[in-house]
Amino acid sequence: MKIQIYRDPVFHIIIDDFLPLEENKKILEHLVSHEKDYVAAALGEGQETNAQYRSNLNLHLDRLYASSEDSTPEEIIGKRGSSPLLAKVDAFIQDERVLSMLDAAPAPLNELRYCNYWSTQVSRYGNKDHYRWHYDRIPWDQTRLITFIYYVHAIPKPFEGGELVLSNGLLWEDSLIGNDSQKSIEPLNNRIVLFDSRCVHTVMPTRAPEAFASGRFSVNVWIGKAEDFE
Repeated sequence: MKIQIYRDPVFHIIIDDFLPLEENKKILEHLVSHEKDYVAAALGEGQETNAQYRSNLNLHLDRLYASSEDSTPEEIIGKRGSSPLLAKVDAFIQDERVLSMLDAAPAPLNELRYCNYWSTQVSRYGNKDHYRWHYDRIPWDQTRLITFIYYVHAIPKPFEGGELVLSNGLLWEDSLIGNDSQKSIEPLNNRIVLFDSRCVHTVMPTRAPEAFASGRFSVNVWIGKAEDFE
């Protein structure tokens, strides 16, 4: 793994070559195999769609690999572990090397050790898909403190665009204000990006072939604290 730390325009960490390529390939195959389970991306608690604001497909992987309420901890771990992606996400978030590194990071990344909840959603961007300026944090909700994004796609990369752009600006309704600086991050295969869930960001339009497997896939993990899990 190659770990790079940046402080402009906001504090963020980029990790390249996260997994051995064989494991990375299995994760892509895993995500593509669930093609029928993807749904149009929705916004907010009302789960409304607005293609002008956000256009992509989502895969709610946590739900597909959820256990029944009466399952034992071993059964829950086993069910999630049957997804090669969820197994790697869980291992990364609980890796002592990662926890120790982030102990000295600016808030809220330094809270990872004390987080007890994370949710995983896969986004697939096809031709002209995009996501306008937004932030991941839900007001008055501690379940989204840290945003973790993992990119996985076919090699060679079949699409163009789809860059993640971070900003130190703020949102006024749908407009970005006070943005003194922005940074564009290419969605490279096997790359992780970590940042504050309050950070305003956007996904630029993607240019991609029609084939489902040729899209831009990003694994979005929101990490935080949930009272029900304490």
